[in-house]
Amino acid sequence: MPDRDALERSIRDYDSNLTADLTGSSWYSVDIPAMPIPDNLWIAIGTRAMLKDLIVVTVNPTNGAAKVYFESDLLVDAPMFQNSFWLKLNQALLSPHTKLLVAQQFSGKTFQVLNIELMTEKKKEKHFLNLKIFTAVSIGALFALLAYNLALGVQLKSPLHAIYAVYCLSGMLLAVNNVGLVYETGWLDSSAISPFSERIFVLATYATMTVIFIVMFLESKYRQEFLLKGIALCGVAAWIVPIGAWLIDEHLFLIKVYDGSVVLAILQITVLILWSWRRGSTNAPILLLAFAPLFVFGLLRSFIDQRGWFLSNGIQIGNVFEMLILSWGLTERVRRIRDSALQAKESAERHERETVLILNKNLEKQVTERTKELESKYSELKENRNELQNALEEVSTLKGILPICSYCKNIRDDEGSWEQMESYISSHSDTKFSHGICPDCVVKVRKDSGLDELQ
Repeated sequence: MPDRDALERSIRDYDSNLTADLTGSSWYSVDIPAMPIPDNLWIAIGTRAMLKDLIVVTVNPTNGAAKVYFESDLLVDAPMFQNSFWLKLNQALLSPHTKLLVAQQFSGKTFQVLNIELMTEKKKEKHFLNLKIFTAVSIGALFALLAYNLALGVQLKSPLHAIYAVYCLSGMLLAVNNVGLVYETGWLDSSAISPFSERIFVLATYATMTVIFIVMFLESKYRQEFLLKGIALCGVAAWIVPIGAWLIDEHLFLIKVYDGSVVLAILQITVLILWSWRRGSTNAPILLLAFAPLFVFGLLRSFIDQRGWFLSNGIQIGNVFEMLILSWGLTERVRRIRDSALQAKESAERHERETVLILNKNLEKQVTERTKELESKYSELKENRNELQNALEEVSTLKGILPICSYCKNIRDDEGSWEQMESYISSHSDTKFSHGICPDCVVKVRKDSGLDELQ
């Protein structure tokens, strides 16, 4: 390589912490095609993280000219989209057959970039337009889910729906941050906060809301204290990292701490969901389905450097899919609660009806038995009354003053008729008469009939 020593010396002069070995495997090389150089040539440099200090070395094999350009030298406009820095190169720096060597320095170490793509101004604008349309659709879907669940949460007075709304908002911020619209629209000044710190803040917010929602979404009996404590500890570590990165600038150790804490939190959350699913949680399968695409995309992005459009936007696609599934899960949760309430109400009403029927049957039986009992008592009382009435009548015939003829001894009844004494007493009592004659009457009869004279 022509003037390699001079190039390496210029890198060390720029920053003594930078690795200046141009022959190392950490450098990414690309050849400028043998064609007329356009006025504006863009290179999209894909990185693994939002790191600083891009270095581009241009080497012209035909005339041996070589020069190193740092990020501050090359940048005319550098928006960040999809973990890629878009750098516009000055036409004066390039010529056909120019070779580019690109590397990224961080904390005294050189990292190889993921990929480099050359684009003309027209192709770059088309790429940005498609990306913005996709992002607008994604953010629109998240906003619709946010508004729907927020309104539903207010109507139902559900804290879980409010948490989901904040969760959707953090997902929207992540989508905006992922494509660099924060810088392009001027929402944040890129000089005030480093891309790494700002991105970690957004990721930490999104991860925190993810954990809170998962824990709240699971039924309370499936929330294990030891797992929750571990997740909380990892969450605190994940929040300390972006604060430290913001205060003391990027450091490789902070990235490792952040990555480690996030990985541990994800593992513990996965264990919590699987543990809940095994023990019969109805919400755990919904969580597994929702986060499956994010897991798959994250795994693929970890092992595949050359990413196409689908894989580059995989996290955003998975995020929208996740929010849709979780929104459906919330709706199903409300439906299950409503159905349970309706079933409980119907069961209570059915029990009440059955109780009323049983009480009515018992009451009818009791009324029938009571009626029979009253009828029996009434008959008994009626018989007693008749007996008493008869006794009273009998007693009344034997008491009181009876009008009797002083001569013939006939008795006058209540109707004014005269009746012989024997007949009256027989009709008003059980007394029967047997006729005979007393001694006095015998004497009298004999005397009156003259029998004594005849004798």
